[in-house]
Amino acid sequence: MDEAIPPPIQGVALSLVLTSTILVATATILVCFRVFIRWSEGLLWWDDGLMFIGLIIHILDVHLSCKSAYYGLGSDPATLSEPLKLIARRYLTIWSLLHPACLVTVKTSVCVTMLRLTRVMRYIRFSIYALLVISILAFLLNFVSILTYCRPFAANWDSTLLIEGNAACAPPGAILIVSYITAGITIATDIACAILPAAILWKSQLKFKTKLLVGLLLSFGSLASVCTMIRTPYVKYYITEEQLYWMGMAALWSNMEIAIVLIAGSIPVLQKLMMRCLTCHKAVGVSPNPTGFVTFGSVPVRPRINRGGLNNPTDASFNISAMNATPSPHPWERLEDDTSARFLRSDEVELAGVSAPQLTEVRE
Repeated sequence: MDEAIPPPIQGVALSLVLTSTILVATATILVCFRVFIRWSEGLLWWDDGLMFIGLIIHILDVHLSCKSAYYGLGSDPATLSEPLKLIARRYLTIWSLLHPACLVTVKTSVCVTMLRLTRVMRYIRFSIYALLVISILAFLLNFVSILTYCRPFAANWDSTLLIEGNAACAPPGAILIVSYITAGITIATDIACAILPAAILWKSQLKFKTKLLVGLLLSFGSLASVCTMIRTPYVKYYITEEQLYWMGMAALWSNMEIAIVLIAGSIPVLQKLMMRCLTCHKAVGVSPNPTGFVTFGSVPVRPRINRGGLNNPTDASFNISAMNATPSPHPWERLEDDTSARFLRSDEVELAGVSAPQLTEVRE
């Protein structure tokens, strides 16, 4: 077998390439739609920027894992030459540095989004801050441990440096301990990122069916913790001769984990796009009442005042002595007493979601 020719992509390597490509394409479309919707509404903020940065890092991460799969990641080591193993391990090492950076970026975006929705929820905000700090500390622990595992850094993929005595690496058990600790923290923070939004929605004044629907959307993000649980047992193969094959499985589930967080963080924002499409089918002049509608990743929509045909914006006030109104087809009743005469419309109008009589003329 020619040492310069990579083996055919099959088995785990093929699953890694196909699954990662499909998921990163889906995540790219949804995140770009999210950023566009928030930008068009003038609501673009740090959480959207962090989510977009996380997408860029994830695209690079998927590219590195696919390149590593092309040279042997996820393939049987017996079919690979030493030069191919070296190239595959090099791409894998760089991928292992970018993955925690991408994960902490998208989790920070989710935490910032939840902070926007909990400005008056003191205890939940404290939990979000704690979650944010723990995620950052886990990232630093993982990143620094990989960066300092071998000196020089090239010894992570070039074993000849160790054989010749030109490099030194930490004990293999050290990297395993750090990997298991960070995996446990990742699972806990993934679950927290799925539970906290549900707690926020439960305290909101939404209908039960709406809470249930949004809760199902948010529960999709809990699949990220499942991916972490599945990939954790493969960490022990990082320091074995079969590293490339089993780390192909770990890379597959890790890429799925990031893609799920990106998709789950963008789907609820797309509700606004769906609402716009639905309103196109409604009659002209009839608009849905958005009062109290909340989407994960946005602030509640403020209710609009229905002026009931009044021309002047100040006519919506009740603290004036006279106001002009356009002719109305609704019936009116004249109410009088000894000192005043008032004209009230017999029906009522909807004002900011609260029924209140509308005055048209007041004579004292």
